[in-house]
Amino acid sequence: QHQGESYKEVLTDLKLTRQKWIDSHKAISQGSDLYQTSVKEGEEEKAIISKLNPAFLNIKKELDALIASPEGSIEEHIKQIAILDAVYEEQILQLLYYFNNKNNKQFNRIQVLSWGLAALGIVIMFTMFYLIIKPALKRVAKQNTELKTLNQSLQKASEVKSDFLANVSHEIRTPMNGIIGMAGILNRTTLDSDQKSYVNTIKSSAENLMVIINDILDYSKLDSEKLRLEKTFQLQNAVEEVVDLLKPSIQEKGLELIVYLEPEVSGDYCGDVIRLKQVLINLLNNAIKFTEKGEVLLTVERVADEGGFSQVKFEIKDTGIGMSAETLENLFESFMQADTSTTRKYGGTGLGLSICKKLVALMGGRIWAESELGKGSSFFFTT
Repeated sequence: QHQGESYKEVLTDLKLTRQKWIDSHKAISQGSDLYQTSVKEGEEEKAIISKLNPAFLNIKKELDALIASPEGSIEEHIKQIAILDAVYEEQILQLLYYFNNKNNKQFNRIQVLSWGLAALGIVIMFTMFYLIIKPALKRVAKQNTELKTLNQSLQKASEVKSDFLANVSHEIRTPMNGIIGMAGILNRTTLDSDQKSYVNTIKSSAENLMVIINDILDYSKLDSEKLRLEKTFQLQNAVEEVVDLLKPSIQEKGLELIVYLEPEVSGDYCGDVIRLKQVLINLLNNAIKFTEKGEVLLTVERVADEGGFSQVKFEIKDTGIGMSAETLENLFESFMQADTSTTRKYGGTGLGLSICKKLVALMGGRIWAESELGKGSSFFFTT
């Protein structure tokens, strides 16, 4: 009445509060019952829990009586409820204090156990380090030292091998040049048809052998990184020189050599004219060698300009025998050819494309190929 509420409104609020209080006690009772079921020992907490229900029932009885009482006769019920509520609250506090104290003891035991486990873990860790890990680390360090020594030995052996190949190839080239030169001179003398045929065979065989020797020499130089690139050249002149050099081979096989240079590629370039021509000659020679009829197309175009440098792409396309997808995978590896029948029919060392790959890489480019068996091949490289 002091707060301006009617007795009816107070009763409505009281009924709602009574229901919430009953629900809360049910939750406490359910938790208590579950605890008593799971705990074998602990008579003290069981005794505290057993007192909660009678106290709750007494308060509920007085609340029901209060709600059912007339407006003028509620004071005694309120006093009784206050006394019973104090008893109920004290029992709840005892129960909470007991559980909190018990949890603290359990926490202390767990903490001590954790410290013990941590100490045991440290002991185990140091034991493992000195008995297992430290010897293993020593073995690894020893193996690393041995591998380093072995790697140095292999590197030294590779350098000796490369130097040997370079020196031997260089020494063989001198008498081979003499054989080729003398065969040419002999071919210009008066010979009958059989003699001329023999001389031509000698000259052709010597030239083929010279190609193989040059491949080995270039490969050994690249392998030992002794080959150094030059600096400047004119691209159009270089292409024309290569085409002039290969015209006899084209004409001999009755093929057509088509050359297309985009207007943008004319002018001076920074690079190595000798090695560029070597790559072009190698790829064009392969195209001519593996093409029985049709044409060989050389296309040169500028594909990018960046930072004062121009990237030029070369394409050599033929209508020859082509290659399978399996052959293309390892085409640029050393000593790799399509198959043994190719080696028997066309000759070669299998080093040419490997040399081209290394030369193109030295010139800051890349090389790749596209082909279909029986339909010809296309080789591309950039620089």
